[in-house]
Amino acid sequence: MKIFLFITTFLFGGGDMLFYAAKPVTIFSEKIELSGSVYYPSGDGPFPAVVMIHGSEYGVKKNFKDYAKFFARNGIVTLTYDKRGCGESGGDYLTSDFVDLAKDVVAAVEKLKHDPLVDSNRIGLWGISQGTWIELLADSLSSDISFLINVSGPAMTPAEHTLYALRKDMEADGFGESTIQNFLHIQQKLLRYFHDRKNWSEIVQHLSLLLLDQEARSAYDKGYLQHWIDLAGRGDQLPSLDKVKLNPWIRHHTFDPMPLYQNLSTPILLVYGTNDEVIDVETSVRRLLPIVKPASQLMIYPNAGHQMKINRFPGLFFSPVFPDGYLETMAAFIKNQSTEKQP
Repeated sequence: MKIFLFITTFLFGGGDMLFYAAKPVTIFSEKIELSGSVYYPSGDGPFPAVVMIHGSEYGVKKNFKDYAKFFARNGIVTLTYDKRGCGESGGDYLTSDFVDLAKDVVAAVEKLKHDPLVDSNRIGLWGISQGTWIELLADSLSSDISFLINVSGPAMTPAEHTLYALRKDMEADGFGESTIQNFLHIQQKLLRYFHDRKNWSEIVQHLSLLLLDQEARSAYDKGYLQHWIDLAGRGDQLPSLDKVKLNPWIRHHTFDPMPLYQNLSTPILLVYGTNDEVIDVETSVRRLLPIVKPASQLMIYPNAGHQMKINRFPGLFFSPVFPDGYLETMAAFIKNQSTEKQP
């Protein structure tokens, strides 16, 4: 019998009283200690299990509490954890790379693998945005991962993604094509600069000449590129890449997820929203459709944004909601996975 704290709650849309248990855990990823929580369904198990993976932002375990509760109510063990350097976890994700974060995920899988309430043949990953790149890497590092759920995942390199986002933002603000092209050109140079430390004076000169143009100055004053210039600090005196604090995707701006998708044998559920304001859904879906395996699924939810929420009017009074069937589809996908690992 489990001796953890049991919490009584109601299933959404129904009156049945169900139970789940939440237990704090510590995950050891090499020399880093990660603070996590495991949500258990009622019953003796063993149950399928899923590890939740954060996107590029500062990420703590409570961010996934709604998911964890729903999955646990539906017979799925769910592990959430504070990303390294966030909340109660050690380390620093801003001095880490994709492989470091993927190893954290594998360590979380290993934690579940030895849990007597978990079916070790049905442990999978759930990732969102940047987390989908991390889950693909984690899957390539471990033979213990039985399924993947990929939410709002850009099927492109981080460099392609950030250039897409820059273009969309500048177009939305009404800037002309010439200004946009110039900013995209400088953005590309800045991405390369963080890796090779070359041509800083050329970047500064190009930007200085560009800012003589009134529209370009307006775009710069609005914040476009300023963040990158601030990150670069004193140009050629920027510390080495392994010491400067950067979001991991900047270290891996050339990372291409497509070879991992093409060689993927693990069943995957791909999920997108048509109102995603962050990633290029159309290109991602077009690239992934030809390589989706029969054991995998692709779901596209109308009106859902990047966080898979649908805004309700008026937003002042009604908070965004998940699309109908979204949580249920994921739970069914997890529970339908074979108890035997894929070859």
